[in-house]
Amino acid sequence: MSDLKVLPTNPKSDILEEESMQFFKRKMSPWVVHELNAKAPSIDAYVEITSKDNEGDHELTGKRFPVQLKARTRPRKNEEHITVPIEKKYILNWFMSNEPVLFVLYHVSEKSGYYIFIDNEFKDQLNQYSPKWKSQKTTSIKIPIKNLLDSSSQNIIEKYILKASVFSSKEVAPGTFFKLKSLTLDTIQSFTDIHKSTSIGFIDDYLDDLINNTKNAIYTVAVIGPSRSGKSTLINALMAQPISPVGKLPTTGVPFKIQPGKENYSEILFQDGKQVKGKATSDYLSRYVSQKDNEDNHKKVKYVNVFIESEQMEQGLALVDVPGLDDPSSTIRNLALSEIISADAIIIKLMLHLISMEILSLQKTILNSYLLLEERVIDFS
Repeated sequence: MSDLKVLPTNPKSDILEEESMQFFKRKMSPWVVHELNAKAPSIDAYVEITSKDNEGDHELTGKRFPVQLKARTRPRKNEEHITVPIEKKYILNWFMSNEPVLFVLYHVSEKSGYYIFIDNEFKDQLNQYSPKWKSQKTTSIKIPIKNLLDSSSQNIIEKYILKASVFSSKEVAPGTFFKLKSLTLDTIQSFTDIHKSTSIGFIDDYLDDLINNTKNAIYTVAVIGPSRSGKSTLINALMAQPISPVGKLPTTGVPFKIQPGKENYSEILFQDGKQVKGKATSDYLSRYVSQKDNEDNHKKVKYVNVFIESEQMEQGLALVDVPGLDDPSSTIRNLALSEIISADAIIIKLMLHLISMEILSLQKTILNSYLLLEERVIDFS
């Protein structure tokens, strides 16, 4: 028995993939289907559209489109849609394409196929029926039953491709900003190390500026205003989720920054250097920044960093919830001013019932903060 050799087997998934590819090639004929040997993360093939010439031969038109195939034995199906679960990473890769991707679901039991183009319309529909898909590992794709891959499909697909423009619905995967920032810093540092081995000194300042600019590349917007003016409510509205704690009592003198991240979480930094990782929710953060749970900041919190999966913030944006500028504590006011000085832009949130003198006082506070910034620049020069 020990001399018997186990024969190699072909996994069922590979058999279904091959079956779906052969089915697709038959439906696309006489168009040319270039199957990718090295499996791309979200593309199985490219299809080149052909047309008949005067002699009846098929020639390439120069138009092509990428294809992703999925085979399912018994996918969910009703009178309007056929539904298939897809990992988020595939959808993000599709959105990174410069051209619409044709997604084809091969129904193994029916020996039929259904298709949908991954384009702006698809993105809008996905955001509508599954608004939190970016924070999930898997989401469902709904393909209209009418999109059956049959004898009329080629005409429909060809018309779509011929009028399709460059795909403009790019999605940035969570964590991309800091990943690129880290790669950029590593590249600059490598060049700096090489430069230090030479006697060339005229680009020293340039390299220092490049490193500093890269480290501070994220565009920071500080949300400022008097206590209880609705700064936190505004931030939550901008983020479309409850992050910044709101309540009847003002927050303590603890600024916190909301920035792009690969996942939703928070980092609580204490004055003694200790750091705690937790949730990125207003209920959790309230215990560290609200007067109710952290009166007069007796927990000695220094700063709170909040990381959020956000397509908009992945472009390099951060929001800072700044303590009230009218706080009676000079320590808190100084913290607020330091955030204003370091910000690239500010949003001023005022209460509608503020009288003109209070508005003038706030304007003076903001002006003074920028004068401090100007003095710092002059001192360094």
